[in-house]
Amino acid sequence: MSSCSNPRCPSPSVSASLRCSRCRGPTYCSKACQKSDWKRHKKGCAEAKKGMSSSSSSAASSRPSLVRQNDLERSTKLAERMDARAASQRELDEARRELAEARAAVEKLRREARGY
Repeated sequence: MSSCSNPRCPSPSVSASLRCSRCRGPTYCSKACQKSDWKRHKKGCAEAKKGMSSSSSSAASSRPSLVRQNDLERSTKLAERMDARAASQRELDEARRELAEARAAVEKLRREARGY
């Protein structure tokens, strides 16, 4: 863990586990420390937010990256299910064609047997 980013932190030796939710940059040991450091951090945070691009692979964009990853996995699974369904539909259509051909062959044999 890293130390608190607030220079006025009363207990700097405590490990910092909270991050700025806007830029995901500095770490803080408590909400109170984060709140008291906001005036100092605000300008840098806004600049960091402006400088981020959607294709960035930094920690600041890890959440959107995970969302895109999850969407990709869901899309892939959906495509696989659709492919399986299409294959099943093709097999069903083929079986229907074969059944129709068999029925036609049976009907032809019946006509021949009756002498038509």
